[in-house]
Amino acid sequence: MQNYTDLKTAVFDYAMRDDAPFDTLVRLFESDIAPQLIHFQAEKTTVLDIVAGLVTLPADFIKSRAIIVDGVVANPVSIFNSQVFPDTINYFQTGNQLVFTTGYADQPKKATIVYYGRITNVTSTAPTNWLLTNFPSVYLYGVLEKLYKWSIDAEAEAAAKTSLVESLQALGESHRNSTAVSNPPPAEVTQW
Repeated sequence: MQNYTDLKTAVFDYAMRDDAPFDTLVRLFESDIAPQLIHFQAEKTTVLDIVAGLVTLPADFIKSRAIIVDGVVANPVSIFNSQVFPDTINYFQTGNQLVFTTGYADQPKKATIVYYGRITNVTSTAPTNWLLTNFPSVYLYGVLEKLYKWSIDAEAEAAAKTSLVESLQALGESHRNSTAVSNPPPAEVTQW
C-alpha cells in the first residue's frame, strides 16, 4: 500500500463497504494526526531573512529542531529558560513568528531553521506522502477508525483504534531509533 488508490482499496476491502465518504475520512484523520506528527522523515530546512528582528515561520511548521542565525546556534528563551546573555543570539516564538534579540552591534541577518513539517494531504492528485509510503498501517487504521465512527460501529472502531495505537508506537520507535545516539559509551570490561 503506497498511494491513494491502494489506500482506498484497502480501506473498503477491510470495511467490506464502499459507500463511505473516503476523501472526508482521510482529511479527518490527517487533521487529527498532522499537528502532532514529529518524525525524522518530516524534517525540513529553510533559510529566512531576518527583518526587524523577526522571521515568519513556514506554513507547514510544527516544531523547531534547530535554529542557527548567521552561523551561530541561537539560544531559545522561554519561561523554562529565561537566561539571556549579551554575547548570544536569543529567540522566542510568538504566534507564527520568531523574534530574535542580540547584544551584538550587528543585527542578525539570516536564520536557518531545521523543523518538523506537517505532512502533505493524500489526494487523488497528490497520491502519496512519506507517512503513507513508509508507514501505511498508520493511514489504514486511522482512516478505518474514522470510517467505523462514521458508520456507528463502536466495536470495529475500538479495534481500529487499538491497531492505530500499535502503528503509532512503531512510528515513534522508528523516530527514536533514528535520532538516538548510536554510539554508546564503552563499558569497562571486568575480568573475573
